[in-house]
Amino acid sequence: MAQFTFSGRVNGGRVHGKFPRVSEENLLEGRDLPVTTDFRDPVGEILTRLGVPDLTRVFPGYELRPSAVVGALRT
Repeated sequence: MAQFTFSGRVNGGRVHGKFPRVSEENLLEGRDLPVTTDFRDPVGEILTRLGVPDLTRVFPGYELRPSAVVGALRT
């Protein structure tokens, strides 16, 4: 899955998160690259910066971890 974010504050021009080299040993079940970033991490970062105080209302049971903030937005 690819995720694109558009905004004047986006740190663009690069891939955020882990992106394994496309090779036979990195394929999941011999055919797909594994998911390395939970989509809730960048979305949670954006929502937090927009002032959403409680992400559990958006993503029940999810808690944004500081290590999961991918730096997608400029401060």
